[in-house]
Amino acid sequence: MRRVEGRRHQRALTLLEVMAAVAILGIVYAYLAQAASQGILTVGDSRWRLEASLLADEAMAQLQQQMQAGAPLPVGPEEETEAGEFIVSRKVGYFNLPEETFPLPEAGPSLLHPGGTNFGILRVVIIRVKWFDGIEDRVLRRITFAYDAGRAGELLGTSGLLDAATLGDPSQLPSPPPGDGS
Repeated sequence: MRRVEGRRHQRALTLLEVMAAVAILGIVYAYLAQAASQGILTVGDSRWRLEASLLADEAMAQLQQQMQAGAPLPVGPEEETEAGEFIVSRKVGYFNLPEETFPLPEAGPSLLHPGGTNFGILRVVIIRVKWFDGIEDRVLRRITFAYDAGRAGELLGTSGLLDAATLGDPSQLPSPPPGDGS
């Protein structure tokens, strides 16, 4: 038989080398698949959180419009409404400093800490948006404080000096007396 001169030292891959290469590729593909599925879950979670955040911001904006219109915030039990796959709840309560942490000032009750059944001028507003993402219940919370102008007027014995319109418009504030240097 005659040998072809160009094919003298051909070398083939052994079965062991092929199996090692397949194992390495399998590990790399498994890692990439896991990263891709985690990315898809993160995108889905972000979409739910964004939608819940927009609903919470909308509820806060409605409360702000209500206050700017001069209507007091109703203090009471939690109110729930459904918005598609979400449940939006709103609770408004009185904000009082805890007496054990912040004792009453020596001068007696104040606007922020009136004591007893005399509630102050601040309200705490809690907006919660709940949804079920297929695995567990999720909750997004927004907490803020609101100023009750009507209550401030009652406690100060004046009406109109500290209303929401005055606080929002500096031109409505009384000017300082002449010669005050301000």
